[in-house]
Amino acid sequence: MVAFTSNLPSAEIVVSYIEQCRFSDEVLAQTTLSAKALARHTPDVEMLTVREVVLHMIEETAAHSGHLEIARELLDGGTRRGLR
Repeated sequence: MVAFTSNLPSAEIVVSYIEQCRFSDEVLAQTTLSAKALARHTPDVEMLTVREVVLHMIEETAAHSGHLEIARELLDGGTRRGLR
């Protein structure tokens, strides 16, 4: 099992995440969703649109949110503490 650890305080990590979200919001406010991305994730993949990148980020955030929920349930035993 691989463990993820950080020497940074949790509050600092959360602040950094919020800052990155704000930066992304600023970029998206100035960019059309149909624009082509400026770089490829891998060289053999067709250039994506900003819309496709944003959708991928939503999918990744949702997936990792679910992973965190599973980890929390394993740690404290509580279940069904989702958004509903």
